[in-house]
Amino acid sequence: MINTCNSMHLTEWQLTPLLDHIFKLIYIQTVQDSCMTFIGVNYHPLIPQYKPANILGHIEEVVVQINLKCPGSHIVLAGELNTL
Repeated sequence: MINTCNSMHLTEWQLTPLLDHIFKLIYIQTVQDSCMTFIGVNYHPLIPQYKPANILGHIEEVVVQINLKCPGSHIVLAGELNTL
């Protein structure tokens, strides 16, 4: 669940093609005053089923997709990233 003020319009951004769903990541897209922002929310469990390098590669692929589709947009990553 993501809480925001009422003036923000959020939509879930769908990856194309869909990347590996083993990672607990969701991407939200919002536009405020013609400024597009993508928010990547991550849950990294204490005992993941993947290697940390794999999720970093996944995030890199997503950033490339976003930059190709929406150049100049902002990207924010949130969540438990300390152990990566």
